[in-house]
Amino acid sequence: MGQPHSPEAAETAGETRARPRGFVSGVVTLTPEVSNTMRAHAERVFPEECVGALLSDGLTVLPLENAAPNRRSGFLVSARDGLAVERAADARGLEVLGYYHSHPDGPAQPSVSDVANATPGRWLFIVRVVSGVAETPRAFRLDGGACPFIPSGDEPLCAQPFRVTGP
Repeated sequence: MGQPHSPEAAETAGETRARPRGFVSGVVTLTPEVSNTMRAHAERVFPEECVGALLSDGLTVLPLENAAPNRRSGFLVSARDGLAVERAADARGLEVLGYYHSHPDGPAQPSVSDVANATPGRWLFIVRVVSGVAETPRAFRLDGGACPFIPSGDEPLCAQPFRVTGP
């Protein structure tokens, strides 16, 4: 802990660190196994929201317990689970790439709450679940500028911050 948690921050701090697998020029690619793990978690807890972490190897998925008071309309990572995720990453020589959660019967785009609680530099993966069937996760990253999120593989969400264009 106390170390930079993104490749960009590490480079700025004078460290040389290889970019993690799955992190290429601002685009993250999930393997079918990782996508399926996130989707299965979302389906298992439907109609509640799931939450979990993805480590920087792009392969390690850590499903977590949703600690939100109302798990049908929000998610919360407990302090205990957040610390456990950081320790798991440190023990593997990895970083936390980001967190995933589901939107039961909702859109696969960041909500106002998602934007307010996002961590700059970390990916946010959203799994849309419709009638109990999970779709492919979508990846977003907080930009920090005028455009709050940049979705992986799509145009920036600047004009209408919560509307995703494309399929």
